[in-house]
Amino acid sequence: TGDRTQLIQAQSPSGLVPVLEDGDLVINDSLAIAEYLAERHPEAGLWPADASARDIARAAAAEMHSGLGALRSALPMNFSLVREGLDRSAEVDADIRRITDIWENC
Repeated sequence: TGDRTQLIQAQSPSGLVPVLEDGDLVINDSLAIAEYLAERHPEAGLWPADASARDIARAAAAEMHSGLGALRSALPMNFSLVREGLDRSAEVDADIRRITDIWENC
């Protein structure tokens, strides 16, 4: 909708999503939300129990969270946008290959 920016800013200090509200606590970063949930609900097993596997998972999550700039710029997450005939750059293809490598190595 046209007022989505105002709606998001009413909930998120950064104006970005996702945002998690728990009482007076507001967390507006996806990786911080994941850590928050993992700490408060260890029984859910959100991170691997094995320390080495957990380190690898956190590194993968951090790279997915903050890297892959070409992909983010060219193909932002927008479920309401329909694109036809999209040409991907070599940089976007490299980011896609990197995502594949991350997941295969995990």
